[in-house]
Amino acid sequence: MARHSSSPLATSRAQIVPEWSEYYVNAQGLNRIIEAISTFDERLDPLHERYRSPMSAEEKWLVGELSQLFKNELVSELFKVNWFFKYQFNNRLKVTLVKLQRNLQELDSLEQLPPNAQNRAKLAEFRIVLKNSFKTHYKELWGIAGFQKTNLEIMNALLSQYRIRFGLHNCFEPALVKEFNSQLQKSFLFMKEVETNSALHFMRISYISRVSGSNQERAARELGMIAMGEQFGVKEAIVIGALGGAMLVLMIVCLVFLSMLGFFENAESPFVTKVFPMFRGSLVLFLYVLFFGIEVFIWEN
Repeated sequence: MARHSSSPLATSRAQIVPEWSEYYVNAQGLNRIIEAISTFDERLDPLHERYRSPMSAEEKWLVGELSQLFKNELVSELFKVNWFFKYQFNNRLKVTLVKLQRNLQELDSLEQLPPNAQNRAKLAEFRIVLKNSFKTHYKELWGIAGFQKTNLEIMNALLSQYRIRFGLHNCFEPALVKEFNSQLQKSFLFMKEVETNSALHFMRISYISRVSGSNQERAARELGMIAMGEQFGVKEAIVIGALGGAMLVLMIVCLVFLSMLGFFENAESPFVTKVFPMFRGSLVLFLYVLFFGIEVFIWEN
């Protein structure tokens, strides 16, 4: 019969923060516990989904222990996730919101100053700093909200998988799921879901309507790029692609000219002995900047 082995991470992986990987629910370990019951699959009648021969008392006890192990491990993962999320919420999310609210108050003060050249320059400079600060903190808060949402989705997916897999063998224990759901609903992770989403909404509205300036459509697109983990929009990608292509063409043209001037020949030409030494410092600098950019791009990704 078909096995239900879809991963609970399948729809959530895009929101995972790699630096926090050890604090997420260990979905693979819990999934292995659930799939351990597949050893009894061969005894199921695939047509009527019932046992050809009933379980022995020892087998029933073993399946019961498997259910209890799943529940204990899931509770342990909930405590781990809950502790980490509470730390991030209290020490980063709340602090960030207070800081940004103060910055918005300062922005209000600057906007109310007399509109002379000095005040306008000061306002423009502060708006640029505030814009960059909002982007950085929005990315942090998006990570915290994604951590919360992803772990809740993973736990719900694991419980659903437990119901399906153990239900096929008539070993599903509703009391076990009810007990875990009771603990989950009392957790900081679950109770702060609305507050986390409100914080993100506040940041989004403040950035678009107050910080970004007049181009609100572009501001919304910028936040969307941050949420999706993209560095460039469509226009920026086209420009960078065009510049990269032009650089590649110029490099090919340079290689062709070097070949025509006898640079790659064994016999030394006047170009190699007299002209090339004048520009080799610029070439070294160009190569340094090129490879430095490649290295930064690799580390950033």
